Order: sequence, then C-alpha cells, then structure tokens
Amino acid sequence: MYRLNEHMMVAFHDELRKLAAAPHILSKGLSQGLMSAGALGGVGAGVGALGGAAIQGVRGFRDARAQGAGLRDAAVHGGGQALRGAAVGGAAGAAIGGLAGGVGSKLAPDRMEAVRQRLTGDSALARFGQRQVHGLTGATNANGLHGLGMDSDERASALTALKGATPEASRWEQFRKHTPEMVAARHAGDISDAKKSLSAARKAEAMGLTSIPGIAKSLATNGVGETFRGAIGHQLHGAGNAQKALMAAGVGGSVYSAAKPVEGETGGQHAARAGKGLLSAGAGLLTGGLPILPGMVAGSLLPQHKVQA
Repeated sequence: MYRLNEHMMVAFHDELRKLAAAPHILSKGLSQGLMSAGALGGVGAGVGALGGAAIQGVRGFRDARAQGAGLRDAAVHGGGQALRGAAVGGAAGAAIGGLAGGVGSKLAPDRMEAVRQRLTGDSALARFGQRQVHGLTGATNANGLHGLGMDSDERASALTALKGATPEASRWEQFRKHTPEMVAARHAGDISDAKKSLSAARKAEAMGLTSIPGIAKSLATNGVGETFRGAIGHQLHGAGNAQKALMAAGVGGSVYSAAKPVEGETGGQHAARAGKGLLSAGAGLLTGGLPILPGMVAGSLLPQHKVQA
C-alpha cells in the first residue's frame, strides 16, 4: 500500500533540490550539444521511421503472399509489419542522429550550430526533437526557445495574424445581425485574449515550466503556489472551452474519488489513497505544459491513481 510519511516527504524535498540545480549544471557548450543532438535526432527519427516502415511493410507483404495469403490479408500483414518497422527504425534513427549531433557539436561546435540553425528553420522534425530535449534536460539555444515551435511561438503568430486581420462578421454574427461596431468589439476582445495567452506562455517559459528540471527549480525557488499559478495559467489561457471543461472534469473526478471512502478501507488507507490521488492530479496540472515525450516521462513517474466508481 502506498503511504505518505515524513521520511518520504524529506526524501522528495532532497531530490527536488538536486533537480533544481540541474539547469545551472548545463554549460553553454553542453546545452548546445544537447540541442544539436535533439535536432539531428528528430530528423533521424523521421527518416528512420519512414525507412523502417517501407522496408518492413514490403517484406511483410511479400512474405504473406509467398505463404499463400490473398492481397487483402497480405496488405493487412504488411501494414502491421510497417508499423513495427516504423517504431524500430524511428528509435534507431533518433539514436544515430542524436549521437551524430552530440559528437559533431563536440568536435566542430560552430559548424554543428550552423547545421542546427538551418535544420531548425527547415524541418519540423528538428524542432520537435529539440523541444523534447529541452523538456527532459532544460537545455536551451543561444536565443532561448525562440523558433522551436513552443507555445509562445504559436501564440505570437496567432496574435500577429489577429492584429493584421480585418474584423469580419461570422455566420452566427451575420444571422444575429451584429453591427460593425459589435464585430469590431469582438475582434478587439480576441486580440486581448491572445495577448493574455502569449503573456502566460512567456511567463511559463521564464519560470522554467516547459522542462522537468525547470519545474523542480521553480518549486524550490518560486514556491508551490506561484509555480502552480504559472502552470495552470499557461494551460488555461491557451485552451478552448472544451479543453477547459476536460481539465476541470479530470481534476474534479480525482478530488471526488479521493474524498469518497471505499468499502472496507480503514481511515489510514483512505488518507493514503486520497493523498496519492490528489498528488497525481496536482502533478498532472503542473506538468501539462511539457512537450510530449517529457510529459510522458513525468506521467510515468507519478503515482497511478484509479478513479473509484
């Protein structure tokens, strides 16, 4: 049975302090090497996945046909082998590309940095890889996180597009016969919301809430309350009404499950389960702004909590 006690909290606090120091351990050269590894690793993952899928898919199709399978069954078998080949090839490509980026950055840092910058501008896979590396290690480029497709980049682009757009009535507004002044007011409100969304994303990045080490550092230096406010604001300001409803439902479900006693459960067992559930829900909110792979890693480290019916 999972139990929260003073010794566990002390150990957690000690580990938090170690993680909080991680961003300071990364020197400029190490950060540059990690981000170069992320860029080439992302490209390598894409190339490897495509190559692995093609090779294994064709091989699976031919093997099935050789064993007497019809076209449809052979195609299904080949598709399954293609998916397996994509996974294996993607992992191998990411490892090879990442190794090449890291070694290249060590041997010829200026040249590798030029390669990284070019890949960042031309390849979504390179930007994807760098976001994952940043989320796991806290590494950044010389110009921070700009140009990597982080939330601040996307929200800045959305704000620029809104500012440059001419207010136009939607079909619903046309049906309701909104006046030009009403449409302009709605457009001004959209711009205001976009500014708040961009500000929240930039604040989260400045606090380090886009990486696992950065979150640990913020908890230790900014405190739990300020860190949670930054993380939740980052997610809420960038979410639509449906996403906000899902977030609220998830948190509400965890709180309800934690508060509801289970038949045959002692008071101590209920307290331990409630603490585990609330910790998992809170940590989920805290890490919701991480890139995909770091978010999965963080989620795997959280205590698993099943909602009781």
